[in-house]
Amino acid sequence: MTHADLRARQTRLLQHSAVLRAQVRRELMQLEPGFALADRVVQAGGWLRRNPLYGAAALAACVVLKPRAVWRVTVRVWSTWQRWQNLRQWIARARPADQGG
Repeated sequence: MTHADLRARQTRLLQHSAVLRAQVRRELMQLEPGFALADRVVQAGGWLRRNPLYGAAALAACVVLKPRAVWRVTVRVWSTWQRWQNLRQWIARARPADQGG
């Protein structure tokens, strides 16, 4: 390859890289709303950790005003938690034993 060939190849690769960077940038922009929501949820969780009384008061109000709804949600959460634990145990048993090493 001559120097001119290498220079042309380098130029093509740089152009291709620029196109790929622009494409990634566009695709990441589509994820921005989801990341923004996740940031707000994390911030709200931090606020609740710093102010647990508000969370407890909201939970108490829900229990007093809508006890059946709270019970249904509690049962669903507990059931989901148990299923998750069972799935984790099943995956752990299904994994082949680490051999060697």
